[in-house]
This record gives sequence, C-alpha cells and structure tokens, in this order.
Amino acid sequence: MPAAVDGVPRHRLVVIGDSLSHGFKNLAVSDVELSYPAMIAGALGWKDFKAPAYTGPGGIPLSLEWLFRQLESKFGDEISGLVETARTFAFIRSLLDKHEDFWERGEGSRIPRPPWINHNLSVYGWDLRDILSRDADRIRSSMVQLSDDPLIQLPENADQIAALRVLDSARNALGEALTPLEAAAHLGEDGGIETLIMWIGSNNALPCVLNLNVKWTRDEDYADPVRKNRYTVWRPTHFAAELDLVAAEVRKVRARHVLWGTIPHVTIAPLARGYGERDHRSAYFPYYGRPWLDEDTFLNSPERYPCFTGVEARAVDRAIDQYNVAICDQVNAARQAGHDWRVVEVSGVLDRLAYRRYLEVEAARPEWWEEYQLPPELERELKFKPDTRF
Repeated sequence: MPAAVDGVPRHRLVVIGDSLSHGFKNLAVSDVELSYPAMIAGALGWKDFKAPAYTGPGGIPLSLEWLFRQLESKFGDEISGLVETARTFAFIRSLLDKHEDFWERGEGSRIPRPPWINHNLSVYGWDLRDILSRDADRIRSSMVQLSDDPLIQLPENADQIAALRVLDSARNALGEALTPLEAAAHLGEDGGIETLIMWIGSNNALPCVLNLNVKWTRDEDYADPVRKNRYTVWRPTHFAAELDLVAAEVRKVRARHVLWGTIPHVTIAPLARGYGERDHRSAYFPYYGRPWLDEDTFLNSPERYPCFTGVEARAVDRAIDQYNVAICDQVNAARQAGHDWRVVEVSGVLDRLAYRRYLEVEAARPEWWEEYQLPPELERELKFKPDTRF
C-alpha cells in the first residue's frame, strides 16, 4: 500500500480512460476542453489541469462536425443541382487534403513534449492491455511509413499521433517512457493525487459493435499487445485477469481517492441499430447493423449487410455484466485493505436512459429498472429530456 497522501495533494485530478475520457466526439479528438475531465477540473476551480491539445483543422482522425460546418459555411444548408453537387465534392476533397497534410506532414505531425506529465492520460480506442503495456516509445515504433495514396484522405498514423500527444512527455528522470499507469504513479510520487478516475474497459467489448462481428478472445494470446486486436470481445475470465494486473498497478499510486467507472452495455450507445420485430418482453432486437440503413432495406436481405444477432448482443451484454462485477470486486477488496476506492455506476445510469431498450417498451424493463431522473438544471438548459438518442 503506498504512503498516505498528507496535506493538499499537488495533483487534484488524474484520469486514465479511453475515448470519452480523452475527449473524443464526432469521430475525432479536437475540443478537449469539452471532455468531462476538463469540465470536472473547471468545476473544481483547478486551473492547472494538464491535457494534450489537438488544435488544427478537423481534429484527429476527422471531426464530422468540422467537415459539415465547413460545407455549411460554403454552400448553406442545402445543396441542389449537379453543378453545386460537383462543387461540393471538389470542396470536400480540398478540405480533406488540407486536413491530411496538416496531421501527416505539417504542424500536427510534430509531437510537442512539454515539461510535465499530462493529468488526462486517456487515449481513444485503448483497452486494459494497452494501459498496462503501451508507452510513447512503443507507440512510435508502431507507426507506418507514409504513403501518398490519393484515395486515402485520412491521416495515416492518426491513432499514434493522438496517443503520443498524451504520453510522449510521460517519462521518468532517466527519460524512459511510461505507460499511463506508470505515469499516474509518477504523479503520485510528485506531491500526490487527490482523485484518480479509472474508466477503462469499454474497448474490451466495443469493437464487436464497431466491426459488427462478435469474436471472443482465446487463452493463448488475449494478453498479447498485438494479437489481441484480432478479437472483438474479451471473455469475462480474461477481462478479470487483465483487471487484476491493472488494479495491482493502481494500488501503487499515491491517490487519496480512486473512482472506478462501470462499463456501459455496448448496444446502448447509438453505434449500431436494432432491426426487426422483437418480442415485447425482450430488450433485444433480432439483428444489429449500421444505424443509417432503412429498416425495410435491411430486413429484405439482412445477409447482405454486416450485422450480429440479438442472441450475440445478449451474450456480450452478459459478459459486460461480469466485467462490472469484477470491477466491483476489485473496489471492495481495496476498500477492505484501507484504500478509498469507489464505484461510479455509469452502466446503470445509461441503462436507465435507454430509449429503444426500456423507455419505449415498458414490458422489457427488468424488475430493478426505474427511469433515471436527470438534474432539473440540465433539462432546463437543454430544453428537452435527454435519453440515449441524444
């Protein structure tokens, strides 16, 4: 158990997580000041919160919001006629050229190394194994040689560039690169941490929704930093084994409080859409596919489109339930050992805001379910009642 954090810790907030913690939205990291860690730091009145910047056209990999706002400023809110359509495609191509050049060869490709370790140590797309084993030197060694393919107009090495901006300055006194967990421990030794947020593990199951392919891990290589990427869902036993290693590293961090977020069910987020007529008592649709497909188009020939079944979706969600049990077990064990660790029930909140799954179909609601009551201030400011559609 690390030494107690006495007095006022030097670092009020440190966060290890994935895309939502990193500040990923609209398919890019760009406005990191809108990430929830930055918002929490602002609410605390702590102005010294350090996070990487992604200023530049379109963020990285590519902000769809930036792209559409550029189009709107050029053409307005409607595009009509063949000539204007052709001009639109030409304009999009020029935008993507500008964006790609900035991040591949221009200012965006030059990784700053400030004289501090970032407090936001989150990286989009990362899972438990990544925060255990990946550091800036390993990230840099995985970068591919740039090509000049005119058909590929997204920045190559986008994931590595995003991660290096988080971790390239995370080094010890000898200049050796640190993983996010090692970087947090280093900050803990440098005056202590008041609160460490650990919200990691969604990407141990989320790839099945992004790829629409459920492929479970195997014993022989789930922990391999490279070969693990062939799988889209971690078996609960494999997740628990990885979590044991992560929790052991977190126990070494001099943090007064540690908050562990639970992992949302992957079919709650609007990354895949449920298709078909479901049983009125079931929370699952027969199929899950790309959200932009028309219902009739998909159901006329579902074999033509990438998808997975409701049976598979249920199995993945039950695996995530076991992930969350493992997280709660780790927190309980740490509390018994004298650590102030706590669970933040993100999964339960999102389930209680799930529109198509529960809000829309009362008979599908389990006994424990009740609608989540959002703060009235939030509803008043938004002018509508949020749920998982928004």
